[in-house]
Amino acid sequence: MMSRILIVGNNIPDITLWRMLYARIDVNLHQYMQGFERYNLIDAHKIINERGRTILLLGAEAPEAFNIPPVLIHPQQSGGCTWRQIPHPNVDREWYNVDTNRVLVELLMEQLYEDYQGAKRERCVL
Repeated sequence: MMSRILIVGNNIPDITLWRMLYARIDVNLHQYMQGFERYNLIDAHKIINERGRTILLLGAEAPEAFNIPPVLIHPQQSGGCTWRQIPHPNVDREWYNVDTNRVLVELLMEQLYEDYQGAKRERCVL
């Protein structure tokens, strides 16, 4: 059973992330909130035993908290989890002002959401 995607960072900007997902697919805010589980970095200790999960880290502090090398967008495998990283939208606004960077994150959000939704559909078919 695939769990919701975890998003970890300081002051998670749900509206901004939802808008990036919505730029790619027709998803309302409620659907976004159902598809992603969110933790502030201060509560990160609660997800230490989350083997098999996909975890999206926001900003520079989140990868440091989990000892994950700073590699943007590309998946990394560590501790039984798949880790993805993006700059924090509230901190690295200049990075997001570059169209290519913003579109990369939009595509990543779409992929993560669709992976979770696809797994949900597969469970229903069984």
